[in-house]
Amino acid sequence: MDDYAIEVPGEDSVFFGGRDLRVNVGMSTCGLAAGAGPVYNEIKEQLDRRGVVVKVVNVGCIGACYAEPLVEFIARGRPGVIFSGVTKGGVEEIIE
Repeated sequence: MDDYAIEVPGEDSVFFGGRDLRVNVGMSTCGLAAGAGPVYNEIKEQLDRRGVVVKVVNVGCIGACYAEPLVEFIARGRPGVIFSGVTKGGVEEIIE
């Protein structure tokens, strides 16, 4: 399998944007219909208010439309954590 792996120089810096944490918010049609827009805005606002420098990305479908809005936190070198059914009001609790 390693014979087929392609290493892209600087891939981590693109994915993480020079930071150690990335937040993906599923904002495909299903996510938007379930309220991902306000969730995305609230995540950015809460992180900015705290002075936390994180790459927040609106991504397409994460794959579980029934569980939208989905928010995934990925720390460099660690597995991601996905929260489902996230509401604008629940963002603060997740970030804390």
